[in-house]
Amino acid sequence: MPFEFHGVKSDAFKIEEEWIYVFVYGSEHERKKGIEEYNVKSKQIEGWLPRKTYEVKNVFVLYLKEKEDLDNEIKEAMRSLEK
Repeated sequence: MPFEFHGVKSDAFKIEEEWIYVFVYGSEHERKKGIEEYNVKSKQIEGWLPRKTYEVKNVFVLYLKEKEDLDNEIKEAMRSLEK
């Protein structure tokens, strides 16, 4: 079930029982607009699973998590994008 923020649909990945949504925007500015929309919508929706967000350059990652298992792996992948 992909999400869409600021005109960009996510790619959704399920790893075991965890969902990761990756949004790739045309620019960092567009990514910031997408995060603004995400912040507004996420406050309107009750019952979302605990979530973490990651952002670097033009990429926004939303991790709907129940455990911390994938947190370090996602952080490492995001750091690699900074190079």
